[in-house]
Amino acid sequence: MTKPLLLLEARALMGRGVLLHASAVAFGDRSWLFLAKSGGGKTTVALLMEKAGGTALGSDTTMLCRGTDSVLRTMPCASFAPARLGRPPATRVEKLVLLEKGPLAGPIPVDPSYAAFRIERQGQLMIQESLTELERAVTRKCLREMIEECGCAILRFGIGDGPAALREALTEHGDPFPARGRIGMAPGLV
Repeated sequence: MTKPLLLLEARALMGRGVLLHASAVAFGDRSWLFLAKSGGGKTTVALLMEKAGGTALGSDTTMLCRGTDSVLRTMPCASFAPARLGRPPATRVEKLVLLEKGPLAGPIPVDPSYAAFRIERQGQLMIQESLTELERAVTRKCLREMIEECGCAILRFGIGDGPAALREALTEHGDPFPARGRIGMAPGLV
């Protein structure tokens, strides 16, 4: 995908969504959004989640946006071309997950402010260098509000973890994503 198309998408989402360096997988009418720095396992986890019965919504660049009905959804960006024909639909965000490598553990709830800081620090907000200062501020504010609304947690995983183990780790504790940041930052995490 060319940089002008990314810029166009980022500006089209302005105030209602963000363009993220992330992968996304849907299970039914809900999606999980996976974020990590480059080489952090976004594509690997997305492929494993597909093997566990999910549908890929994005592999490298994914949109998180609010629809006209005020529902937060994950959508593939314009460059996403799944192996099958057709473009997957926008899907309600169920979980926002920060990936880390290590022994399988999680989800570990994190404070929304920490999640936003980490996403920004790792450069996962796409095309920021091409936006004006005001546009960057609007994008950062929108990201923080969305994280606060849907919650965020960390998932640690290793290369040997299979699809079923990853899916079970994300869902075995019920809803690990508290509303509006009631749980503080997990101890010992950077």
